Amino acid sequence: MDGKVKLNGKRRNNNRSKVLYGISRIDDCANRSHAWRFKLVRRGEIFVKNFPDKSWGGKQKALVAVKQHRDKFLVDNPPISRKDVCSIIGRNNTSGIAGVYRYAKSYTLKNGKLKKSWYWEATWPVGNS
Repeated sequence: MDGKVKLNGKRRNNNRSKVLYGISRIDDCANRSHAWRFKLVRRGEIFVKNFPDKSWGGKQKALVAVKQHRDKFLVDNPPISRKDVCSIIGRNNTSGIAGVYRYAKSYTLKNGKLKKSWYWEATWPVGNS
């Protein structure tokens, strides 16, 4: 259960600290794989690189190497800004405007018929988080 905590029957990733951002540990004794893994997604592209303990001279040296790789990657590929995320128009967007979509509210009439009322709804982010 490396990096995961079990809460109320659900698994949750516990590597939320900035120290191990984008870094996870692989310890697979059956396949004799022991390594640190760097994995991040930028603009839909997945970047993955493994740092095996054996190649780097031990667990701690491999961890130092993966952190250096991650830090260089973050300088070269910063996360997308909130403004850019909010301006992305999804594939299923029919309005052509980011954050505006058509919504149907369904309700049942007294005679048992199902009726839908269609209207447009707009959403936007609040605050800086």
